[in-house]
This record gives sequence, C-alpha cells and structure tokens, in this order.
Amino acid sequence: MRSMQQHPRLRGRDWAEGEEITSMVDKRRSGRFTWKAERRVIAMAANSATASQIAAKFNTSVKVIERKARSLGIALKKRPEPN
Repeated sequence: MRSMQQHPRLRGRDWAEGEEITSMVDKRRSGRFTWKAERRVIAMAANSATASQIAAKFNTSVKVIERKARSLGIALKKRPEPN
C-alpha cells in the first residue's frame, strides 16, 4: 500500500478505496478552450498533427478542432482521403 507522502494527490475516498486519479485529458472536455489548450492545439498543428489526432487528444470532435483552428488562423494537415 502506498503512503500519503508517495502520492499526495490521493485523498479521501480515492485513498480509502485505492482508486487511481484520472488526468484531465481522460475526462470529457467541456466548455471553452483555455489559453493553455489553445497553445497546445497550435503546437500540435505545428508538428503536423491531423485534426483527428488533436481531437482524440482533447476528447472532442474533429469539427470542433477545425473550427478552433480557423479561429486561431492556423492550418491543419489534411486527412488522407480513402480510395
């Protein structure tokens, strides 16, 4: 069993039941993009990530990412079209 000093983020019920804490990326994104999230979208687009890859990272739809990219004035790599 872990001690509180090894993992200070485990508190209350999580600690008592031995559950793991999920990160914010694992949870459903709601609301507007934060400044930090916008910068992450820009960085991923600069590294040639597709809209679907970025959408998977932020747990949102491709349309939302394409709309955000348009509002930020950045171009996303096009998805390969199926033959």
